[in-house]
Amino acid sequence: MATPIVEQIAAAVKTQLETVTVANGYQQSVAGVERPTRLGGFTPEDLLIILEQGGAEVDEENSAPGNPRRVAWRQTFVVTLIAQPPDDSAVPVETTLNTFRADVEKAIMADPSWGGLALSTMSDLVEPIPPEFTDGAYEALAVQFVVTYRTPEDDPYTQG
Repeated sequence: MATPIVEQIAAAVKTQLETVTVANGYQQSVAGVERPTRLGGFTPEDLLIILEQGGAEVDEENSAPGNPRRVAWRQTFVVTLIAQPPDDSAVPVETTLNTFRADVEKAIMADPSWGGLALSTMSDLVEPIPPEFTDGAYEALAVQFVVTYRTPEDDPYTQG
């Protein structure tokens, strides 16, 4: 079964985020990287990463004429960082989240072409997740980035 380019990129992002460990030169080691199922499929824990795919839009500037035309896509990914330190931790949760964010951004930008699958990757937005969405059980930060990739308009399985 063939795998669409966008799914190949999503899998590469997940694999790259899994390399965030102290042994690999990062400041913290992630507990894991989850791509949620329809029903969620994960339990929040300290230093867990949730990887979700957001919307996509055509990038006319990076599209190209031809037969078939090559269409560039700007695909959004949202990486939610969960911090759930012990109640008696003296480290401010913002310090943990800032370090976690820096490690994730470093990992994402290690190969902005995702092994040649993409034209570019750029950070787009960082937002705290309001406590009412976490029931106060953990703190979270959403890091959004955009991957631009191109495929023939009639074949989303082929890098273009």
